[in-house]
Amino acid sequence: MATETFSVIIPNWNGARFLPACLDSLHAQTLPPLEVLLVDNASTDNSLELVRARYPETIVVPLPENRGFTAAVNAGVARARGTLVALLNQDAEASPQWVQELARVGQAHPEAGAIASKILLADKRDHFHSAGDQYGVDGIGINRGVWQLDEGQYEREEAVFGACGGAAVYRRDAFTQVGGFDETFFMYYEDVDVAWRLQIAGWPAVYAPRAVVFHQLTSGSGATASYFGGRNTLYVLAKDVPWPILRKY
Repeated sequence: MATETFSVIIPNWNGARFLPACLDSLHAQTLPPLEVLLVDNASTDNSLELVRARYPETIVVPLPENRGFTAAVNAGVARARGTLVALLNQDAEASPQWVQELARVGQAHPEAGAIASKILLADKRDHFHSAGDQYGVDGIGINRGVWQLDEGQYEREEAVFGACGGAAVYRRDAFTQVGGFDETFFMYYEDVDVAWRLQIAGWPAVYAPRAVVFHQLTSGSGATASYFGGRNTLYVLAKDVPWPILRKY
């Protein structure tokens, strides 16, 4: 079996205050990634100056305007060379074994189109943000374990519906086969949309419990999040859910 290669893509918008912790965590990996790409959505802070001065090995992909999380990821995947592409939010910090563990799981599960990280809250590091994504019969995407105390309940390497986009890994061939992220989503629920398309195309998802990320959740509230979250929930229902399931539930 060929060895997996690993690219990390960081979509960024005015994230200068978070980027040192994020990029330093990638420098501390027990298995260094093949490359780190920062895709910048026309930031107006000093993100690009900071990265170019302090992290010159990072590949910077500047976009001419803020095209959202989805377009930033697609631009990064188009430039990436790894067989596995990992998304890491600008306000997230990876544990030292994150890349090594995800590469191991990718190698062990060549059938998997997506790998979900164990995402814990940065300010309450014993509480979950996500242990992989689920999808309810009510048509709502669910971060498995969200807000729960980590008591060892999600320690099995097992199938899940999809991966939370804050620290998702996609097999590059699978991601491109299903068309990547739908850029009309802009942000939120794009990971649920691509999870549906991967599952329908025969690419399951697996959860990697020892691939740990700490997430600050700085973009998870407010009117913008409510708008895109609500709108894109309906997009997924209309676009992805097979008619027999819609009719039944």
